[in-house]
Amino acid sequence: MISQATFNSTSRASINLVRNTGLLGNYNSNIIYPNHMPGELRPLTYIEAWERCTHNQWFNIQLEDGSLFIFKINSYTYLMTPVKTLTFEEYLNEFYPEDEWGDEDEYRVMISQEYDNYIDTHTKNFPPMPIRYDIDDVHYCEHSHPYCHFHFGSENDGRIATKKILTPLSFTAFVLRSFYPKSWKTYAQSQLIDEHIHFFKDGLDVAPVNYWSNREDNFLFIG
Repeated sequence: MISQATFNSTSRASINLVRNTGLLGNYNSNIIYPNHMPGELRPLTYIEAWERCTHNQWFNIQLEDGSLFIFKINSYTYLMTPVKTLTFEEYLNEFYPEDEWGDEDEYRVMISQEYDNYIDTHTKNFPPMPIRYDIDDVHYCEHSHPYCHFHFGSENDGRIATKKILTPLSFTAFVLRSFYPKSWKTYAQSQLIDEHIHFFKDGLDVAPVNYWSNREDNFLFIG
């Protein structure tokens, strides 16, 4: 498990990373999650849980598209937004209801360009795929429950092992690079990436020897 100091510093750095990619919607830098949060979310559907977290501001980072990052010391979660994007006509009715906007070609071109940008940052996610990363020494089993592992999706027993122990910053970078390629490419081709690139993978601790057997090296894993 990473130290509290590392957790805190990389949680804050994740906010800057998301801001630098142009995807930042909102953030809570000093969030303290209530003890009743897991029990309150457990019986809810995915959409209901996402709505509850959004309404209660139970997140460290909220992206422009409504997706959420939730960081706890031994678990990091990405809740992909389940919100459907508007069609072009719906977009017009929502943001440009007056008829005058549709009368001139120049306005139509401008609105079309804005709509393209809207689509780029509001991807349709049906079904949405949440990602959770756990650091779990209590349930460790070399055969079936890696010490550090990803969960992709929900309601399945899949666990993808990592040998290195991710921080909130490395987890955030992994998600953004994987699911927001256009924004990430622009960020990666700028000098802004230099601020954090050496913290995405370099210097990450590996799982302790008592939580990673030699035989586990014979299997595929991340990191």
